[in-house]
Formats: sequence, structure tokens, C-alpha cells
Amino acid sequence: MAVTYSGLLGGKTVAGSLKNLVNYERIDPATTITEAEAYIFGALRVREMRKVTTITQTAGTSKDASLPSDFLDPILVVGYRNLGPLQNSTMEELIGRRRIYAEAEDGTLEESTQAYFAIFNDKINFDCVAEETVTYTMAYYGSNALSLTNETNFLTIRYPSILLAAVRYYAYLHMENDTEAGNWKKITDELIARANIETDFTLRGADFMVTVR
Repeated sequence: MAVTYSGLLGGKTVAGSLKNLVNYERIDPATTITEAEAYIFGALRVREMRKVTTITQTAGTSKDASLPSDFLDPILVVGYRNLGPLQNSTMEELIGRRRIYAEAEDGTLEESTQAYFAIFNDKINFDCVAEETVTYTMAYYGSNALSLTNETNFLTIRYPSILLAAVRYYAYLHMENDTEAGNWKKITDELIARANIETDFTLRGADFMVTVR
């Protein structure tokens, strides 16, 4: 039976619902699914999560730009004039580089050609102010959460075992059943690790163990 958001929200007697999976009525399926997906998206990195968007840095004053709402991790940021990709750096490294372009003690930046970026303050931050308005192409890992208007996603289609393990994990946490929660957390982590290996390709053909209950 296909996994859908509405199906997981069903009552205890509905086959495939979260309440049915854990045999427990007093649980909030929507909250549990949100928590489970957040846990998965924090660790899973597969091809269905790879996305491309454009980001604009305004000339003259802007030293950062907004991230897409589904952003998780950057993969690549490419600028203009065939300068190649910008270097991904830490917040500390970028702040240090900004001092190079500082025109005043208050940290006001001069205009120059960008070479580095870092993700903090829920924005993409650049090492200097743009000389002219720049549109970047950014490849990134993004989420795709389930909802009543998004009944299925790549988890329900390609990785239902990960989703169903994770919702059990969080359901048992809410039920204060530490033993079952621990079991399903272990299974979730193992399935995520296996999916990441399959996507990475560097360990194709390697033997690894997955617990089956």
C-alpha cells in the first residue's frame, strides 16, 4: 500500500496510519510526521534533494541574500563573468575576510569581486559588497515536506522504509517508550546511512549491515 500524508493521519483502525503502526490512539500524527521529516532531512543527502536556484545580490550595499525556504545545505555557488565557483567558507573565515574589504571601523564594506560565501543568519553571506547587481546560480540540498497539499514526496515514493521508521521513532518518544524509540532510531539511522552510501557511489558494492525487525 502506497504511503501518503493523509494515510498516515488516519485513525487507529486504518491500516497504514501512524496510530495503527504503533497501536496507540493518543498521538498527534501531523506533529510526529513533521518531527520525523526534520530528523531525516538533517541527515539524508540523496539525489532527489539536489536542487538549483538563482540568488541575487544587489549592487552597492548588499553583502548577503535570502536563501530558498527549503534550503538545507549548499553544494555550489557560481557567480558571473566565468569567475568559477565561490569558495564555501565558515562564518569565522568570512568575517575575517570582510575585514580586508572594510572601509571604516564600523565594518562598512567596499565594492569588489566576490570570491567567498558562508551560510549564517539564515542567509547566504558574501565577502564583499557587489560592484554591480549579481545573479548567482546555487545548487543546494533542499527539503520537500509532506502536507495536505503535498500528499507524497520522494520519501513516500523511494524511501518509505526511512519515513515509516522515523515516524515510529518519534511516536514512541511521545509515548515515553524508550526501548522502542531506541530500536526505531537505530533502524532509521541505518537506513539513512545506506541511502547516503547508495547516492555517494564511493562505497558501491561494499557490504554493510542493516537491522531488520
